[in-house]
Amino acid sequence: MTEIIGDRKSIRVLSGNSEKPVNQEGIEGLLDWPIPFSSFGYWARGLPIPELSIRHAKYDAEDRLVSFQQKNWTISFQGFRTFPGMGDDTILPSRIELKTKNRRAVVAVAHWVI
Repeated sequence: MTEIIGDRKSIRVLSGNSEKPVNQEGIEGLLDWPIPFSSFGYWARGLPIPELSIRHAKYDAEDRLVSFQQKNWTISFQGFRTFPGMGDDTILPSRIELKTKNRRAVVAVAHWVI
């Protein structure tokens, strides 16, 4: 398992006992496939990129967007929860699946800092 920790200033990759700072190209080289980091800021918050169209949108019983296609990726939100310190009404994805062609990544969100 590889853990990627990032914010607007830096990205770190933790793998086994090693930790190293990398940029987007470095992570893509490490994992051997492109990761849509510029898009992921929206997707991680349960949102499509506003200026781009989406396809195959699906909503749950609470009218939350739970899956859609955008930029040749299928994004599925497999869990939502309220994160401590963000207010009782702030519900964000806790598990996100990204799929494109023959690649799949599952992102588990441990905590949010906004």
